[in-house]
Formats: sequence, structure tokens, C-alpha cells
Amino acid sequence: MMTLRRKIRPATLAAWLLAAALAPAQEPTRPWGFFSPRADLTDKPEAAPPIDLRSNVSQPVYLYLVNPTEDTPTVSITVRSPGGAVGKLASVRLAPKGLQKVNLSEFAQAAKTPAGLPLPADTKTSRISLSVAVANANKADEVPNESVQTVNLKNPATLLGETVATFSGGTNTLNVAVKAGDLTGPPCPVELVLSPDDVPGLNKGELKGITRGTLTAAQPSTTLVAGGLVLAPGSAGEGRATLTVDGVERAVVLKGSFKVQTGATSSPFTIDPRNDLRVRAPKYAKPGDAIVPKVEATNAPENSKITFSVSPGASGGVATQSFNRTGPREQKASIVAGEDGSLSVVTVVKDWAFQPDTRGLYGPVTLKATITSGADVKDASTVVIFDESAPRDVRFLPGDPKKFPVRNRPFAVSTVGVDNESEVARVEFFVGVEPPAAGADGKVPTEPKPIVGVYDPKASAWNAALPMPDKKGAVPVYVRYVNGVGLNTVTKTEFDVVDPVPGGVKGQVEYGGRAQKVDVKVWLLSKDGKTIVKDGKIDAEGNFLFTDVPAGEYVLVSEQKTSSKPLTGVSPVTVKEGPDPTEAKITLKQKQ
Repeated sequence: MMTLRRKIRPATLAAWLLAAALAPAQEPTRPWGFFSPRADLTDKPEAAPPIDLRSNVSQPVYLYLVNPTEDTPTVSITVRSPGGAVGKLASVRLAPKGLQKVNLSEFAQAAKTPAGLPLPADTKTSRISLSVAVANANKADEVPNESVQTVNLKNPATLLGETVATFSGGTNTLNVAVKAGDLTGPPCPVELVLSPDDVPGLNKGELKGITRGTLTAAQPSTTLVAGGLVLAPGSAGEGRATLTVDGVERAVVLKGSFKVQTGATSSPFTIDPRNDLRVRAPKYAKPGDAIVPKVEATNAPENSKITFSVSPGASGGVATQSFNRTGPREQKASIVAGEDGSLSVVTVVKDWAFQPDTRGLYGPVTLKATITSGADVKDASTVVIFDESAPRDVRFLPGDPKKFPVRNRPFAVSTVGVDNESEVARVEFFVGVEPPAAGADGKVPTEPKPIVGVYDPKASAWNAALPMPDKKGAVPVYVRYVNGVGLNTVTKTEFDVVDPVPGGVKGQVEYGGRAQKVDVKVWLLSKDGKTIVKDGKIDAEGNFLFTDVPAGEYVLVSEQKTSSKPLTGVSPVTVKEGPDPTEAKITLKQKQ
């Protein structure tokens, strides 16, 4: 069993002290103000406390004014962020010696828009903060009394209490029982995430179970289940699962065994505190494409510095690009005017994303991230192949000369084509119609639907069984090769669709192991024996032959009259298409 508990982190405390050190001296003997997430605050703090908020939710904060004097001054209030003034409220009359909540319904007009007002972080500290300046309207020459509050975004792991994860053998199911810890405010979504990157050899397929849940104060527990987890033979079985909490990915990382005997249960998973770094980007892109690589920093300290670079490699004349960020994840906030006189702070926490200039890039380009915290340095990289050329050498392979496309039947075709940069991603066939082209909006129509080719690695070819039309004649067939960046090459051929080729059946009639040569009649009947398709006699050599017979299943019947009882024979036969008759033999017996 593991318990997720967190104490106040040194980084959070340091940010608080830093904000206090940078703020103008708050004069406790004059009226001053601060924000609080509590709507029913009655205790006056000694100084403006940090504002602790959750990630990726909207939470109200309320403005309180403290009047330490016996006077009843009229004051004006200005709220600022590192990016400038948020809004101003004038003519608030204070009661003596008290704590007073202020209604901000008419505070900031811009904060009434859906997007609200952004609260940019300080360019030096990357901290989000709010300052409240209280000015005495009767003392115009007096400097406003200003207090600064840092907006701290809680580590989402602190919202969880006792969490137990185990893996069950046989059912191949991961069960994660999650309980809320110190949870206040809106419901907290939690999601169980599994990736082959974290569990080597995992064939995730379609997860069976409930991998998402919600924690609330009223329902503080939920169980997440992921089943159908199969490991490739030879896999070690050790791996990691992650929990997304309040929309923050990898908020909790759990490590344990995914390889357990049938009927057994693994030991409880434990928290993996490892500092991990990954770069996520598309495998392929076109020069000039707007790609958005992401850097996933897991369990990195809050004071981390991230450098992201784009090294063009063989792309001549293109300089290396570099980006610097503070903190393992991007943190943003904005405020929106609330209905109850509060200000709602909308917070966003997500992985850092970058938008490099891809113009002029070609071939393999390395994207690298470096995260630094004190003397601890960690690197991660990935490669993006930039390609601006379509697949080439696309052609149909010659088929079996004895096989023809027959109307209303599938016909097997094979094609080849290459793309040495971004590889061939898919191959599409179209019978009788040209492939649809992209419209003005860049989207390709869904009709007509293609027949998707299947790759044969032994022959290095793409194959498909194409349905032929229900009439004979020439029919155009198109194949479209599409590479990893969406560029395509189309090649056309033409098939001469024919009617089904009739077959035939030939053979001998035997009796007592010897071929009969006189007075033997032969009939070709339908499979059920009710319809005569062909009839005839054996020739002087004892052979019979039926030509121009549609392919299918039939019954051969023969009869020979003798001085005693007549001789008869029955033999089923399957007639195949083509000029070569199907061979058959009929054995005569005395008719009972």
C-alpha cells in the first residue's frame, strides 16, 4: 500500500519569500488589501498570504480590505499583475478596526469577457502574482499601501491520499484504487494512462475497463481499471503507469510488475520519483509545416530550467534554434469577473510546447531538450524527418498471364513504390474513378472510398483484391501512394474486364476396370440432379467431352444397356474456368 502525501515544498516556500522580498513594504498601520479563496474569511492575517490554487480549473478569489485604524477613510483599490494593471475600484468606505469583503462586480470590464484578463508571469521569476494597492482618497500625497501575493499552483499529487495499484494475472488487469486527500473546490478528474513507452513489450490494444474517474468531497474515492494488457513474449514485465490529476499529465507515476502468474496478484505498485525527460514530436513533417513539439518533464524540480533546441543537421544555411523556459511545465492564469462579486482565476498547467521555424529544414533534424536544476542536468532528444518530395517509382506489377479480370469478381493486383525520406504511409486503390483531390480547405473528400492496400514485406509490394464492375470492357484503375507527410503520387493502368471463361469436362466410362466403348450415354446435370445441362455419348475410343460449360458444381450420369440389367453410374464433378476441360471418370454398376 502506498500513501500519497506531500509537505510544503522548499520551492513553494522560497517563491513565497521571494515575492515578499520583491514587494513594496506593506505598512500594517494603514489600510491594506489581499485576496483569499475563502468566501467566509473572518480572521485577519498579519500579511498578505500566497494564493494557493489548483491546476486547470476556475476558482474564485475574494478581495478583503483590512483597516487597522479607528478612522473610516474612503479608499481606492488598484489590482496589478506583473503585466500591468488589472483594474481599479474607487470610493470604498472602510469601517474602523475591521476586515471587510469587497464586491468586485463592477471591477474590471475586460474581466467580464469569456477570455478574461491574462495574468502573465514575472519575466525574471516566472511566478504569477497579484498585488493590491490601497490609496487613501483624503491623502493624495500618500503612497498607496501595496501588498503582493504569489499565485501558487498546487502539486496535483497533493490532492490524492491513499492510492493502491496492483496487477492481476490471468485477467491481465491493472486496478488502481484512488482516494482524495485534502480536496476542496471543483471536482477533481483522474485518469489512468498506459503507454508502450513505459511498459516495454506492452500490446495495449483496446483497453477494457474504466480508466477515468472523478473525485469530490462527497465521493472521495474511485477505482480505475485497465484490462486486456498483454506483454510480448520475452518481456521483463516491469513498467510504469501514470495518473493524470486535474488535467496535469504524469502527476503521479507508479511502477510495478505487469507480468504475474495466472490467479496471482502483484505486489502493490510504488511511486517512481525518477526525474524523467522526453521530447514528443511528429515522426515526419514538410519544410514549413507548423509543428508543435512538446517536452515532457516528469518529477522535475520546480526551479528547473529547460532549453529546447532544433539542430538542422544537413539542411544547409539554416541556423540552430534555441528556446529557454523556466519550470518543468508551462503555467498560465487569467481572471474572469464572477457573479458573486469575486474574481475567478482560471489556471492552466501543461507541458511546454514549442513552435520552431521549419522553413528550409530537410532530412533528419534533431530536437533536443535539456533540463537543469542546480548541478543536475538531463538530456532527451528525438529526430523529425523533413520531406518535401512525393513517393517515386510507383507502378503496377505484371500479373499472371493466365488470369484475367472477370466481371463482378475480385481481381488481385500488386504495386511497388518507394519513399526514402518519410516512407510510404499508405496505398489506396480506386476502380473506375480517379482519386478525390483535396478541396480549397485542404481536406480530401471521403467519397469515393479507397480500397486500402496491404504490404507484403517478402515481396516489398502492396497488394489488394479489387472488385471488378458487372460489365465487360476497359476499366481504369488508379493507385495512390501517400508518404508520411501526406504527399502523394498517383499512377493509372487499365484492365480489360471479360466475361467468365467457360470450362468443360471430359473423361471415360468404366465397368469392371475397363473403359466402355459402345452404347454408353452420358448426361451432365445440375448439382441437385434436376436439370440436364448437356447430354451425349462416348466416342469410339470410349471418351466423352462436354464443352462451353460455366464453371460450377455438377453431376455426371451415364447408362449402358446390356442383355441383362442396365448399367448406371453417377459421379459429382466441379468444372473449372478455362480452355482445359476438367477430367472425370464414371464407374458403371448394375442397376438395382
